[in-house]
Amino acid sequence: MPMLPIRKDDNAYARAAGLGIVTGMRSMLPLALLSAALQPGGAVGGYSPARGDTLAGRLLATPKGRIVTGIAAIGEVVNDKLPITPGRNEPPLIAERLIVGAIVGGVVCQLGGRSPLVGAAIGSTASIAASFAGYYGRTILPRVTGIPQQIWGVAEDAIAVTLGAKTLGLRWR
Repeated sequence: MPMLPIRKDDNAYARAAGLGIVTGMRSMLPLALLSAALQPGGAVGGYSPARGDTLAGRLLATPKGRIVTGIAAIGEVVNDKLPITPGRNEPPLIAERLIVGAIVGGVVCQLGGRSPLVGAAIGSTASIAASFAGYYGRTILPRVTGIPQQIWGVAEDAIAVTLGAKTLGLRWR
């Protein structure tokens, strides 16, 4: 009996890059968005992976996965606004972005029937580039515009959520 070919997501590598960029801005947000997108019958729809039978896909699709990633994303957004929070390009935080970028890039490509290794490379590279771009934006824009850094942080949050949702093609049901 011939096996049916696995459907491939033609946008998987672009999704890896988009989620990598979001990771550079807010490291936990892509995991939360991906988890919300994979919830069967959840409040968010639009993303339909080519494959749902991957371990990462199954873990993120659980209610516990959604809760853990959601709490982590919200905690990061709040923590980002605190004056005691170190810069995102400090060694422990840049490593976190590199790792999470690789994870989300690999997962979205694996779910899309594409090479998770290529996806991981794309996601990690995009996360590092976006991390540095975001850092310099958050340090230069307040000086140039006179608008406080926290306001730019909120704008960055909105951009990250919008980009992540667009990358996954999400919409509220």
